Amino acid sequence: MSEPFDSMTMSDAAVTIRSLPRRCAETIGGPVGDDSWDRTVRSIGGSGRSALANIGRANAELVALGTVLASLPMEKTPSVNLGPIDRKNYEPSATTEVGEVLALLKENAGRAARALEGRGHEDFDRSIMVDGKPMTAANYVRRAVSSSLLFLKHAQTEIDAALDAH
Repeated sequence: MSEPFDSMTMSDAAVTIRSLPRRCAETIGGPVGDDSWDRTVRSIGGSGRSALANIGRANAELVALGTVLASLPMEKTPSVNLGPIDRKNYEPSATTEVGEVLALLKENAGRAARALEGRGHEDFDRSIMVDGKPMTAANYVRRAVSSSLLFLKHAQTEIDAALDAH
């Protein structure tokens, strides 16, 4: 996705994935029980998603990453289809708490990081199918990390826009 991530090592990727829940909590955490903050993180702006939905979209990236990495030892050519993920709407229900979104992200980031750390160097040279196109597992890891960070950036942008509108 983004050239600065082309040289990301797999250990750097694991560290970044493990840091995502903390970074997301810093972005959307806010004061617990504050209705104003709740409206802020649910405001939909330029990205077409709220801050919470952007975090949900990053979570979907991590779920797909963890799943495909875990399947490397069991499948000749694991595949992931990101197309449908992009078309889904990740807006949480009005009763979904920010803490729930963050807890789910923490769980799935941990799972993805463990799957990444559990792979040997040779696994990252393997070909996987991403949206029907071959890609090395290492390049997919880099792409997923880059996408997750981009969605975190979008979440911050949505919060900034919502705060500026007030």
